[in-house]
Order: sequence, then structure tokens, then C-alpha cells
Amino acid sequence: MNKKPLSAPGWPIDIVLASYNGQEYIEAQIQSIQCNHGYSHLVNRIIVMDDGSTDNTITIIQKLAVNDDKIELHQSNEGSLGPSQNFARGLALTSAPFVMLSDQDDIWFPDKIVTSYQYIKTLNSAQPLLVYSDLCIVDSELNVINNSYFAYKKIPVNWGNTFNQLLQQNTVSGCTAIFNRPLLDKALPIPESAYMHDWWLALVAKQFGSLKLIERPLIQYRQHKNNSIGAKPHRLLQIRQHYQDFCFSVDKVVIQANAFKAYFSHQLDPNALNQLTLLSDLKHLSRKQRLKAWISKRLNRSHVKARIVLLTYLLFSCK
Repeated sequence: MNKKPLSAPGWPIDIVLASYNGQEYIEAQIQSIQCNHGYSHLVNRIIVMDDGSTDNTITIIQKLAVNDDKIELHQSNEGSLGPSQNFARGLALTSAPFVMLSDQDDIWFPDKIVTSYQYIKTLNSAQPLLVYSDLCIVDSELNVINNSYFAYKKIPVNWGNTFNQLLQQNTVSGCTAIFNRPLLDKALPIPESAYMHDWWLALVAKQFGSLKLIERPLIQYRQHKNNSIGAKPHRLLQIRQHYQDFCFSVDKVVIQANAFKAYFSHQLDPNALNQLTLLSDLKHLSRKQRLKAWISKRLNRSHVKARIVLLTYLLFSCK
């Protein structure tokens, strides 16, 4: 593990990069960060959190660090934590006023750092802030699949404008995000019951500060067979598996709602508290109550097909 100084004046951004058996793509990802406009004077550290890689990932990172003292490698002594808790571990090590997150297999557009930083600097820095962007979906060879994640997933760009909707379906990809120290002070430590680290951060920003979208892609979001969470399309032959995944996902949303409600118990506005209570109590509601909440869109998804799947879950899978 490299020992680095805390953030210095003029270096306002720490980048947390989570790695795990990423030898195929991680060098290109780090190089895309290094080639960003403003990298030399805006980035304090690239804090690489390795989650127990058994391939050549560590060797690649160490080689890159020889010529870039901003790269700081931390290896896990606790076994594999999974992406969410590995990122959470990295966030706890940051010290800069602003933080960005990076996956190990994407490519950052050259203006990602400058554009993100300039945008968040226009907002009220005294409150928790998170700014995120769209993504360009690409295959393993960086061929474009779709120029917009939101179009590809059929999600309205304004879905994250309400806490109620964001609570049920995340639109914030952590690999596009920049956020400030007040958000971390409010959100950390991220509980293990959080669905994902980026979703938790987005909910805290939305409830207690400001959550803003840059409506253009700032990264190439690589899709390949090893993605932990990706933008994979649904296929007819996999309907049963997709439905099981959907049910599992809703169950995790309920668990996260319980955690958020407990974590911020007396700090929530009435609307947020009511929605959190609805989700927390979901398994104990009658079918009639669940159906009523679905009709009123208090229980909702971003497009028609997903709403139908949600209705099926509420009527038949939610005991």
C-alpha cells in the first residue's frame, strides 16, 4: 500500500477506483483518467481499492504507479467484500473536497473531470451534492451499442427528480458521479443493507441536498460478460430468470428502505417518511393495499413493461 499525503490546495478531487480481477481493461481505464483535461491540477489521488484480485491486476496497477504518484493502491485484508462495500471502504479513505468514482473497465471521455467539476462548483457547496451524467453504452471492444444509457434502458431522464421514484429505481451510475464532502459526512458509513453504494449516496443527496444530471454521456460504459451490474437487455428465453432477478431486486429495495428509514429516522420530511414506510411494510400489506399503491404509482417503475412485472410481483410474489 502506498503512503500518500492528504489533499493539497489546488488538488480538489479524489478518485476511488474499485478493482477485482480487472487485468483485461484496468490499464486502459486508468490511462483514460490520466489523459483527462485537468488531471494534473484537479486530481489529488486515484485511490485504488483492490478486492482480492488473483490475476495480474495488482502488477498492472503497481507498474502504472511507478510513473504516477497520484495512484495509491490498497489491498483487502478482509477477503472479498463485493463492489458496494469495497467502494465504501475507499470512500472512507478520501480527504479531498470532492470525490469521483471509477469502475475498472470503462473509458472516461477527456472532459469528464473538468465538466463534472465545473458543474458541481456552480451549486451550493454547503449542502450534500451529487452530480452524475449519462453514459455511452459500448461492447467489450468499445463499439457503440447506444449513445444514451437512459434511452437504452427506457428510463426518463427526469426519473431521479423525485425521492419516491429514486427510492424504487436507481438512475445514478456511480462511475459517472462527482460529489462533495458534506454528502460523505451525511452518508457514511454506508450500511451493508444498502442496495449499492451509489444508490445510497444518490438517495442521501436527493433527500438532504441536491442531485443533478448532466444530460450527456461522459464515459464509455463497457458491457462484457463479467460486469457486476450492467445495462444488459432482456431476452425472451430468459423471462423466468429475469423475473426472479426482479423479485430479488425488489426485496433488496425493501431492505434498503428499512435501512434508510432507520439511519435517518428523525431527519426525514413527511413525504419521504411515508414512502419509506410503504416500502418497509410492503410484505405485510394486503393485495388490495398493494394494488392501490400500484394504481396511484406510489409503487412504480419507469416504463410500462416493468410496471406490469411489478404488478405481477405485488399480486403473486409478495407474501
